[in-house]
Amino acid sequence: MYASMAGEHLIDIQAIYRRSGIKAFYTFDGDERVVERQKFNQPLPNIQFGHHMSTELADRLDAVVEKAEAQRLIVWLDFTGTGSRKDQLDDFVAVLRKLAPGDVCRITMDAGHYFFKQLRDHLVPEGMEEEPVHIKVAAAFREALAPYSNPKTTALDKAEIANELVQCIGRACPMANARVDGNVQFVPLLLTRYGDESTMITVTVRCEKEDQPLNIPASWDWAPADWSDVLMINADLLSPRERATADARIDDPDVVCTELPFVDEDTIRAYARFHRYQPNFQNVAE
Repeated sequence: MYASMAGEHLIDIQAIYRRSGIKAFYTFDGDERVVERQKFNQPLPNIQFGHHMSTELADRLDAVVEKAEAQRLIVWLDFTGTGSRKDQLDDFVAVLRKLAPGDVCRITMDAGHYFFKQLRDHLVPEGMEEEPVHIKVAAAFREALAPYSNPKTTALDKAEIANELVQCIGRACPMANARVDGNVQFVPLLLTRYGDESTMITVTVRCEKEDQPLNIPASWDWAPADWSDVLMINADLLSPRERATADARIDDPDVVCTELPFVDEDTIRAYARFHRYQPNFQNVAE
């Protein structure tokens, strides 16, 4: 079963169905009008709808999964708004505590400019207002994200916020691993950061029994070495002619960089590395 904040048009549900064949879905939103629109746009028969906030998801998951008669669960918490990052991590931990070995959870969080401004201008601890920006932003981050933040972080630049937020997610996982039915661990499968209208981070973890190593398929190239191994996805659009040039030499990015010297090198290398996903990036951007 796949559960997510799928949005008004249920685009990710359609994509998951096409790519994986999953047939049981749950989507929710705190806005009743969005839920009604989802029902109108329902593309598949076996979709359950919920009108609630993410804070209520964990308490509803058992009933939702039981109704669908699902054996495995994938959850995507897509926090694209500017709410409390600490509250979002609390919701993430609550969902993790509901997972069983083999289940997967993905979380997306906004680590962009508005979060930086919020830290710099509104969340600075009293008495630190006159400190240099990188010092007071670190203090604001530590306080706003506790207990998930690193108390030893004393300086934080704008460009470092995304990776620091990924580290917070890494610290959240062990907080959820004590289970009544036996200890589990949450193993990172993919850590990414990317930019659309803002800098976003996405972390995907899988629940595993603590005493069993994760068996990662050989075809999965994205497993991180540790919680600092964050992939940067540059999804800038190439023109059809540029894509054709890149596709012809996709096995040699150095040659593509030479043939397209006016295109940012990172864009070309990201295009090559994530080549099989590029149609999805293209559709989303368009």
